[in-house]
Amino acid sequence: LFDIQDSIVGAIDNSLGSAWTGAIATTDRASARRRPTGNLAAYELFLLGIEHKHRFTPGDMAKARDHLQRAVELDPGFAKAWAGLSIVYVNLKNFAPDDQAREATVTARRHAIGQARRADSNDPDTLIQLNWLLAAGGDSDGAQNSLRRAVALVPNNADALAVASIAGGTSCSVPEEPLDWAGRALRLNPNAPHWYHMGMGIASLYARKLAAAIDAFNKAPDIPVRWYHSAAAHALAGDPDGARRAVKRLLELNPQATARRIAADRGEWGNPQARALFLEGARLAGMPE
Repeated sequence: LFDIQDSIVGAIDNSLGSAWTGAIATTDRASARRRPTGNLAAYELFLLGIEHKHRFTPGDMAKARDHLQRAVELDPGFAKAWAGLSIVYVNLKNFAPDDQAREATVTARRHAIGQARRADSNDPDTLIQLNWLLAAGGDSDGAQNSLRRAVALVPNNADALAVASIAGGTSCSVPEEPLDWAGRALRLNPNAPHWYHMGMGIASLYARKLAAAIDAFNKAPDIPVRWYHSAAAHALAGDPDGARRAVKRLLELNPQATARRIAADRGEWGNPQARALFLEGARLAGMPE
């Protein structure tokens, strides 16, 4: 019996641990091949940039931008780093102190998405960001199809689904789609970070599920995009006190925020019905016009 046990243990140890042919080595090689860049310094900068991005403060967003910019300088073909830069510029735009700074982030975002598309037009993260660029150019159908294609490529990638739900909430003409993506992301990742709830909140709001939207926004990061959507959700739900609190926090984070400035981004509001609903909610909430 002991000989049989030793034989089994030896076989398992060899299957898992052999440096050239073991399962662990095989998995590590496969992971290395999937790594989005062969430049390890660029990859390290990418990871640091994403870490700062998920802290959601203006200072951390600036650090994320710097790390990701250095990553793409080292590897200009690093599509995921360019896509990450695109998201960073979204957040920097929402903290922008004036129209000039806001326009600078929009220009930078446009460049980042274009570079990501040139680097890898089939990368799911790139396709999600391409939604904004196509919508900004007036191609609503193309924008929505770009999101659908990204989700089809990675149907079980919770991070991608969460980002797609954030983008799709205001751009998809079928609001049930981003709502489904947000729900799948949360089911796939039981320890979902707080930013996943932004997708559920936005998707629920524009599907007119206001109670679910408010609940999700209560769990989301403390950033302007949370508060202007939350203000609209509370107002549309007939909760003026909640709407006023949301507007107050929005203006604390960005005193220059107005409904007009928020709604001016054609790429973000690819669905005119979503934009109209937001403006109605913003008016009811007493947001500066």
